[in-house]
Amino acid sequence: MEVPSVRDRLLMPVELLERAIDAIETIQFSQHDDHWLYFYEDFLSAYDPKLRKDRGVYFTPVEVVRCQVRLAAELLKTRFGKSLAFADDDVTVLDPAVGTGTYPLAVIENASNTIQDRSGPGAVPQRLGDLAKRLHAFELLVGPYSVAHLRIVQRLRDEGVADASANVYLTDTLESPNTPSEGTRTLLQEQIGRDRERAQRVKRDVPIVVCLGNPPYDREQLDPDEDGQRKGGWVRYGERGSDEPPILDDFLKPASEAGAGVHLKNLYNDYVYFWRWALWKVFDSTDAGGIVTFITASSYLRGPGFVGMRRKMREVFDELWVIDLEGDSLGARKTDNVFAIRTPVAIAIGVRVGPSHPHTPAKVRKVKLTDTERVKLDTLDSIETLQDLSWRECSSEWDAPFYPAGIGTYFTWPTVTDVFPWQHSGTQFKRTWPIAPTPEVLEN
Repeated sequence: MEVPSVRDRLLMPVELLERAIDAIETIQFSQHDDHWLYFYEDFLSAYDPKLRKDRGVYFTPVEVVRCQVRLAAELLKTRFGKSLAFADDDVTVLDPAVGTGTYPLAVIENASNTIQDRSGPGAVPQRLGDLAKRLHAFELLVGPYSVAHLRIVQRLRDEGVADASANVYLTDTLESPNTPSEGTRTLLQEQIGRDRERAQRVKRDVPIVVCLGNPPYDREQLDPDEDGQRKGGWVRYGERGSDEPPILDDFLKPASEAGAGVHLKNLYNDYVYFWRWALWKVFDSTDAGGIVTFITASSYLRGPGFVGMRRKMREVFDELWVIDLEGDSLGARKTDNVFAIRTPVAIAIGVRVGPSHPHTPAKVRKVKLTDTERVKLDTLDSIETLQDLSWRECSSEWDAPFYPAGIGTYFTWPTVTDVFPWQHSGTQFKRTWPIAPTPEVLEN
């Protein structure tokens, strides 16, 4: 019996896909590329809400994205002397959790505006074509990976870039940069394998000047003695077969040494892994400087388990700015969030110029935006430079929270944790049903 070829087996699904694509009003979609973004966002929330939550697939408001991009562009100009910011010849950019491509699109938009202001519209296609080669993005899920490819290529074409392509790689950012390629692969695995190999090369060999984005937030709920798949990859577990400690230890050890070991469970969170990976990629793997700007959960700003994370950030950065956006809907004082989540969030923008000064703590400044979601987004949309915000200086102590010192007698009092140094989270079910000493008590 003759075995059908791969091409023959794919013929029917390919024809169905072509018919579906033909039914789409392509001109309408190309003119309003955010349709693709909302299509994927709404589709996944209905199709698999658990996967959406586990992978952190949430739409980042464009006001947030553009604010981060503008402030990174300002630092490229003022700290690194890059007059064209993202469009300068040696500025490499990476979004390690790109989702549907919102951050790369904002980078392209910012670069296009800068080029037009400096050199006129005729210089845009060539400059953006060069930028596209230095603009990289990683994504773990096939859906947003495909949408990001489509949106970026379409935007570059709209800007007149010939042979537009997007360096979006289907890969696990937290996988070891040294993991070898697999052997024999199917046709689909071959394509995925090529993407992974290109991503590995970026992880190992390509210096990154700006790392930006909105990495996922999902705290692991497993206890150390529970079975189950644990996340964190190479960042958490290190190189297989190597005696070198994993890079996450730089966050964990100082916390244990400071007596905050009981709180380390809070560090087993996707956003913490991505922060550690970004600091390694931009700063630890090279003596060159760079910029990291993320919007993430804000628990690291003052959480007792995050003393090591704050210490590491003070070591690698020269300066760090934090925009606290609040957003806690679980506590007694509820505040508006800029995301459809209940976890408070903050934007951080850190910079280092040249080699590190690990014995000199970074200057940390913080501002809090309070009001409704709409007012917060409007404020972010109005920020052009760092000077547009009223920053307050934070402590220079290595392990101190990223919070300004309070003014008044109250702030000289001992903290609750000074009075009661032993802390515990209290009774936790760790199950979807409560625990009882007997079945009868539980039934009652």
